[in-house]
Amino acid sequence: MKSLKILVPYPSSFDEVSNTSILFRKLLPVLQERATVTIMWLNYQPSKLFDLPKADSFITLDIHNYKNAVELVKKEKPDLIFAPPHEGFIDMSFSFSGKILNIPVFTLAYYQLSSGTLDKIPTSSLLKSYLKRMSNDTVPSETHQYKKSKFRRGNFILFKFLFFLKTLFACKFNFLKMLSILSMVFKFYISPPTKIDSRLAVDMHFTQNESIKNEFIKSNIPISKIKVTGHPMFDDLLLEENKLKDNKKSKTSSNKVRILLAPLSFYEYGDWTKDQRDYVLKEIVKEIIKEKDSFSLTVKIHPTAALLDDYEKIIHSIDPNIKVFQNGNIEDFLYDTDVFISYYSWSTASMYALFHGVPIVICNFFGKLDDEMINRKLSLECKDPSKLNKIIHQISSNNPATKEKVDDYVTRFFYKSDGKSAKRIADSLFQLIEKNHN
Repeated sequence: MKSLKILVPYPSSFDEVSNTSILFRKLLPVLQERATVTIMWLNYQPSKLFDLPKADSFITLDIHNYKNAVELVKKEKPDLIFAPPHEGFIDMSFSFSGKILNIPVFTLAYYQLSSGTLDKIPTSSLLKSYLKRMSNDTVPSETHQYKKSKFRRGNFILFKFLFFLKTLFACKFNFLKMLSILSMVFKFYISPPTKIDSRLAVDMHFTQNESIKNEFIKSNIPISKIKVTGHPMFDDLLLEENKLKDNKKSKTSSNKVRILLAPLSFYEYGDWTKDQRDYVLKEIVKEIIKEKDSFSLTVKIHPTAALLDDYEKIIHSIDPNIKVFQNGNIEDFLYDTDVFISYYSWSTASMYALFHGVPIVICNFFGKLDDEMINRKLSLECKDPSKLNKIIHQISSNNPATKEKVDDYVTRFFYKSDGKSAKRIADSLFQLIEKNHN
């Protein structure tokens, strides 16, 4: 049996829950049917890791052991590199390295860039937000949260930029090309695009649905480098026998409506200001605790992007008894949930809630979201915080997401419900390697 080594640069560890770690855990068994597979998980943290996690088919590399991406790829000799076509310094480092060293690079796109969350934030507000983050004394993705030191996040951003810069020199790009790349990066940070820059295109872009494929085509990426596969994360859930699970569980002794709030990291990703993040979170919590006799609230924040300390400080200033979780799979929380609340349906947590039959409320307090689940009457929208509790009562007794509506949504956004997304990606990856060797 042939051997296959895949390099996956990612900020947090492979044993922490993330879209990328789930993707490769789903892909691994299918790939192993045809090859002996090693996932080389490149962990990039602010500090060097001395205890590198290992597991069956997973080994951990530490970015601090290498000067640049070219040196790493030459030394570790992967057969494939996973790198999204984004302006992230580490992603770009390995995407460019793969190109110059003739190592195929692939990605999986599962959301649409054009489905922006809000109107564009003014450049001045963006720069102000970036400066605030630079001064942060913690890094959200840090494995051993939370080490604190002055300007820790800013120093980490500088480290990633210098790694990227050293990679560009190692790629031996001429001055004009380097200037073009750096100009592209600078432009991204002052005005985030709604299209993929074709200079960041990789060898194969797997997409969750046809709409995302069309976005790549509009970005002038060759159709031969795009393949619609669905997303392996949802393979099991989308199988006909599992779809729209029965979520009628026994109530607690108090018969309260159990609410799960999953705040999205719009602030952490630069889509919201800190004030917007704090306002939405506070308003939701303040409204729900007005009906403590009827509602119980649990909060599950993003496993890597969010800072637990930040969310606990905000939420516990209102009610110190509310439990805030960061670790764990969202599915584990949904089994004991009667109503799910988030800010936007195009998130992994919202998808899981839909497929588990949990009624969904989307809090659109700024009124600028164009939300597909709301448009398709799969969830209820709350634009006014004062009406949130009424909507929770309404949806807890009458979930608008019928089986017929979910089936239509699956057809539109998940390509196929045959549970074979992982197989489609695996087959294409072996074809990509074979083509590269010919």
